[in-house]
Amino acid sequence: MTKEGYANVIPEPGKEPTGRNVFGEFFKVVLTDTDESEGRADFGLYFRYCMYIFGYRTCTPYFIGPFPWFSHHEKDTIILGLGGTASGHVPSPPPGFSGNPDGNYTPPDLGSEGTPPTGAEDCTSYRGVNMGALSRAISNIESRGSGDHLAVGDWVRADGGTNQGRALGKYQYMSYREEVVEIFSQKKGGLDLLKRIEQDSISASEIQRQLPTYFPPETQERLRQQDFRNLINSAYNKGERDSKLVYRLAGWHYAGVNRFDTNYAQRAEAEYKKELGKSQQKCQQYKQQQKASKGCTGEFINPAPGYPVTDNYGWSAWRGRVHHGIDLGTPIGTSIKASDGGTVSFVGTMDGYGITVDIDHCGKYSTRYAHLSQSLVKSQQPISSGQAIAKSGNTGIGTGAHLHFEIRLGGRWGASQDPKKFVKFN
Repeated sequence: MTKEGYANVIPEPGKEPTGRNVFGEFFKVVLTDTDESEGRADFGLYFRYCMYIFGYRTCTPYFIGPFPWFSHHEKDTIILGLGGTASGHVPSPPPGFSGNPDGNYTPPDLGSEGTPPTGAEDCTSYRGVNMGALSRAISNIESRGSGDHLAVGDWVRADGGTNQGRALGKYQYMSYREEVVEIFSQKKGGLDLLKRIEQDSISASEIQRQLPTYFPPETQERLRQQDFRNLINSAYNKGERDSKLVYRLAGWHYAGVNRFDTNYAQRAEAEYKKELGKSQQKCQQYKQQQKASKGCTGEFINPAPGYPVTDNYGWSAWRGRVHHGIDLGTPIGTSIKASDGGTVSFVGTMDGYGITVDIDHCGKYSTRYAHLSQSLVKSQQPISSGQAIAKSGNTGIGTGAHLHFEIRLGGRWGASQDPKKFVKFN
């Protein structure tokens, strides 16, 4: 496209440009300029604004922008998309990265309280970066001794006064960052909370009390996994390798888009090298735990036999979204059984799901049991098919006592499947 042809790319005021939601719905990446003499294409970001009106979420078109993004030259790799994914879940790696020198990257399952189980990420490398050592290196600097996933930074005014707020959570994402705003906006009252944070009219202790609701640990981990992977890709495309990928990522992570903090980058690189020495031991421990899990048959049984299916898998008109599992009409206190053998990958409370147990079935499938009144297992515990794992209940968001049951291909955030294809229900 010539520069003359480029003029048609920029939208009229208030209208949405043509582009791609490469990294989810947070922002749209748009071609903003080209220079054929240099073989260069420039990209910008367009944002939108979402709010709740009478309890319903509504969003403007992507018309706020453009904000400078990256430039690419001829033969550079350009990310066009991350593939299909359930809303709010970690996307799969781009198809173009499946042949990278370090092998495929699969985000690890999140363990107890929404954090990766010990050692899982230490067995995971992406473009030569050990993801366990990386996450610990950044969190050691950002939140060690200050609250971990509940850490709240001081109120700051940044970007010449155009942004103000606090750093939130284990990896200290700024409250005005687009992805954080999008996450908070998905819950009623979230944007009001961010406004109070922006105006510095809410205490740090009150923000900590609200974080488990609006920015829970597993959401922080999902954001971190995707954000770090994107930054590694950008650094890799600039020729960085090994610990220098961490150096570049850290400088961007701290300073923000199109900026770089050298001191922070140096600290993170040094911290990463220290943590890298611990990763092999943590990985071996994790593999031993996985081997202890036996009995993954791939044949699933009804987790609550004798009770009727009250809601099916698939598009739900009254929910306005896809129902990723089925519901069984179990009274409170009903014994819930593991649908197949495996290892418990998560025990805790999840947004909307209430008390939840997730079981990993040797990395091939994962099952979820939600709205429970009580769990009977612990994270990383080996489980046999038919073993009692919980009592049903009515926790989380629901219309009454029932069991929500999911089967997913791969890990906890894999593609959901219709349980009726695997299990014969009453």
